[in-house]
Amino acid sequence: MKNPVEVFTDPAAFRRALAGTPRKAAKDARPGIPRGRAGEGDRTKALGRIAAHGFMPRWRAGAGFDFWNVQTGASTTAHASYRAAVLAAEREVKR
Repeated sequence: MKNPVEVFTDPAAFRRALAGTPRKAAKDARPGIPRGRAGEGDRTKALGRIAAHGFMPRWRAGAGFDFWNVQTGASTTAHASYRAAVLAAEREVKR
């Protein structure tokens, strides 16, 4: 016995039938996408903006984190935390 032919008059219903329904088992079998901590993407973008001006991060013992300009030798203010150094360097570079 053959399957009956189905005729679609609604284009949206036809597209849904063509796409089929996603199989839940296949979707659940995938491991989750690893995610960074909140704000990591913003920090990466900030590093890109700072690097575009020729600065690179560095650690100085006793002073903390700062950013050093490779071409001019200038450096930003040093901070105890890396996050604070990134934020301060971005403010200084914008000037």
